[in-house]
Amino acid sequence: MANRNYNPIRGPGFEITHLAGGFLPAGAAPPSISNVDGATWFTVANTGVGTYTITLQDQFVAAYSVTFGVSSLAGGTRYFARLNLPTGVSLNSLLSTTKVIPVIVTNAADAAADPVSDAANVVYFSMMMRNSSVTG
Repeated sequence: MANRNYNPIRGPGFEITHLAGGFLPAGAAPPSISNVDGATWFTVANTGVGTYTITLQDQFVAAYSVTFGVSSLAGGTRYFARLNLPTGVSLNSLLSTTKVIPVIVTNAADAAADPVSDAANVVYFSMMMRNSSVTG
């Protein structure tokens, strides 16, 4: 469970936290975090061709929603991003044991691809996380 103070979100459920951020892929080189306020709450690493891990500083109980968007204006290639979970593993089971969110970036042919290093290529994410074991 996350141990920092987050501003509350109004809605059903308890201790809902919205996390939003982004990173700039750099080909095969390590990616960098885009200009996000308070970006010290996550790190990102390139783990292979088109594969990345977002590591959260805090552990959360569950994920309600995780979405990705890619701004791919450079290099003439469109890129897409999505969760890259191991077969048979749910994101919530992964979050219960680790703080890592696996991501894959693909090209229009759905093949894993490393976007070229350019400030116009940004992978954005938005996550709605539950920070409490209280339900109802």
